[in-house]
Amino acid sequence: MDLQLHNRKVAQHICRICGVSTATRCQRCKAAFYCGDEHAEQDQPAHSSECTPHTSNTLPDVQTFDVLLFAHNEDQPRMVKIPWKWDSSGQQTLLRPWEKSWYPLYIASRYPNGPAMPGHRVFVAFHNDMFQMDGSPKNRCMERFCDGELGQVWKDHVWVLRTRRVSSGLYGDLVWDEDVPLLKTYLKEHGKNDPGPMTISWDSSECRSQ
Repeated sequence: MDLQLHNRKVAQHICRICGVSTATRCQRCKAAFYCGDEHAEQDQPAHSSECTPHTSNTLPDVQTFDVLLFAHNEDQPRMVKIPWKWDSSGQQTLLRPWEKSWYPLYIASRYPNGPAMPGHRVFVAFHNDMFQMDGSPKNRCMERFCDGELGQVWKDHVWVLRTRRVSSGLYGDLVWDEDVPLLKTYLKEHGKNDPGPMTISWDSSECRSQ
């Protein structure tokens, strides 16, 4: 057993199809990761357009951020690596699974309407935009993470990383020891006084965690 792959505090590469931790990568570009041949073949139509041969003397076109994953069907959050690359406008494009997350949640205070995060840190949480209406499963991982005191019901997978500022297109690695306690405090309060259901989240159909 590879103990490193089972350490939830250390960011792991994940299969682009199902989201499980894996160390197996595309042999051509070295940037895409899959849990096995079946999912590598399934993703080939989408991956072929971005798969360029890797050379040791250049930075890879596709790089990664360390992200905190709250998988709806797991008991504890874990750190994963999500690929990104620079686009033509100088913004960082998160390649998967962000395509259908149009309204992420930005977290810039210790709790809603509270003081700023230490060092004016800002987090961004991506989630299924329609989770209140599309039958998505409840996120038990977030419920347990907040000791049953979650401020609102969340559904489907949720992913969190750092960003430079609210609505910024520039991101950064989430750091477990520094950031996880801050997120826990915020999530226990977020949504407590919301009069209606929140419907901002993302479609995670392409990246299911098992």
